Amino acid sequence: MNYIENTLHHNGYIEIVGNNVMYIDNHKRIAEFTDEVIKVVCHSKIITVKGCNLKIDYYSCDEMKLSGVINEIKFS
Repeated sequence: MNYIENTLHHNGYIEIVGNNVMYIDNHKRIAEFTDEVIKVVCHSKIITVKGCNLKIDYYSCDEMKLSGVINEIKFS
């Protein structure tokens, strides 16, 4: 499934750059936000990002950019 298909089917789309930057598209809301944990609700999954000095650099109704030291990503 490509980016356009993911967007049409309301799936979250992520892009990870190293262990310091993560882009999330097609999300619904932020469920939790601290400097160690960020939980993002997508239409069918919850994406949990754990690490150090985590922050949200950019946020809009459809996309966001996270940065910090990313140690773990979990889908549930």
